[in-house]
Amino acid sequence: MAIYWYIAMVSLPLAAQETSSDCRMYAPEIKVLPESLVMAQKGKLSVLVSNKDSGTCAAGKLRLSNLMPPELKGQFSESVLELAPGETRQVEWQVSAKKGSREGGYAATVMVNSAGAGSLRPNGTAMTLVYLDVTAPKRPKGLAASADQPGKVALTWLAAKDNRKSLVVYQILRNDEELAVVGELNFVDQSVLAGVVYHYQVRARDEAGNLSKGSNTATVTAR
Repeated sequence: MAIYWYIAMVSLPLAAQETSSDCRMYAPEIKVLPESLVMAQKGKLSVLVSNKDSGTCAAGKLRLSNLMPPELKGQFSESVLELAPGETRQVEWQVSAKKGSREGGYAATVMVNSAGAGSLRPNGTAMTLVYLDVTAPKRPKGLAASADQPGKVALTWLAAKDNRKSLVVYQILRNDEELAVVGELNFVDQSVLAGVVYHYQVRARDEAGNLSKGSNTATVTAR
């Protein structure tokens, strides 16, 4: 998968800045979780922002902003934080792809700077990698159902293929309704009634949430 990098030239002072004989301002510490995101159209990240100023400083107002490639846009649940020295706050970062964006990996950056005018606090930045995956997995094949034991239907199928090899789970449908979601290539339905005919299908879902078409239909009469 291609990775597209967009570099923004920003001035980032690294040293602490003194505002008085007692207070020293440092760049905020930023952590983005998870460290990378795989999504089809939109996803959510958490941003941890910590005020690293010395304890003698007053609470500082910090502003969050995006440095995004043209294919993506982002929005924070809070864009301005007031944090005391040593305080950490978690902010949700909603990331979405613009219409027509190419599939691939994109670098997205959070920048945090002082919200007040004239502040000497250095900026803080953190980067994460967003993988845009809009291709659904191939449909699972070889679904088979057997009712060898009373009150049980055993299902097996072959692994589905995915363009990023990031297959996560399989959705099992019984009579066109979701029955279970599993990570294995087999499942035992223990909620069947004797003499009732059941129709099963399996669909694959990748890490981005893309859902495949349904497998072949396996029909069985429960014992």
